[in-house]
Amino acid sequence: MQATRPKVILAPLQIGLGVQLHHHFASRFLIDTLHQLGFCCLYEEVHRFVNNAVMSHGTDIPGFSGGFVQYAADNVDHNIRTLDGNNTFHGMGMIAAITPATKSSNPILRAKVTRSDMSMVGRVPILFHREESRGTTAVTYQKLVTMTAQNPTADLDLIWKTAILFASPRPAWSGMMQFVQHGTHPGKSSFVFLPMIDMSPSDATCIYSTLKFLCEHAHRHNAIPK
Repeated sequence: MQATRPKVILAPLQIGLGVQLHHHFASRFLIDTLHQLGFCCLYEEVHRFVNNAVMSHGTDIPGFSGGFVQYAADNVDHNIRTLDGNNTFHGMGMIAAITPATKSSNPILRAKVTRSDMSMVGRVPILFHREESRGTTAVTYQKLVTMTAQNPTADLDLIWKTAILFASPRPAWSGMMQFVQHGTHPGKSSFVFLPMIDMSPSDATCIYSTLKFLCEHAHRHNAIPK
């Protein structure tokens, strides 16, 4: 049906196969060739689906209703070596880890999306970092409070390894963890990719803009940035 009426019917099997091939191979030739054989949709349809998915997702955490959110930001590289030295990328990438995991089942619209529309969704405001004057201002250091905490699982690995010397049977490492841990498990975590900043990750302005964006993102979801 998809092959006979391509402009009327958009079958989920063909669009799903096209999106999966795009994720694994990113080959327009492969997708268009399979489309001519009637196995998947056109590459333009896959590209439209990806763009609309970006617009529907945005930078919000899908299905978030409270939980532990941990942010991570680090340098990201793409095409670090090319023949002509162009089209390289070295910037700042950000992700959010949510525990317990969240799921989203929002429908993806089929609309025309431009690059300017996507850039507005994932825009990170660049805030210039101005260093304070390093004149003769006196710097006063406060006394640090010494805090100690006991970790009951500090020697757990040593106990598990030496238990083989005794006659009693020793459980595997997963069984050892289940033996010493009690309570309910929150489940696995999910990850949300946040926008990238096309600046040097070691630049003070890039770091300041990243921290400011993550703080505002956590405040929007009523979470404490960690």
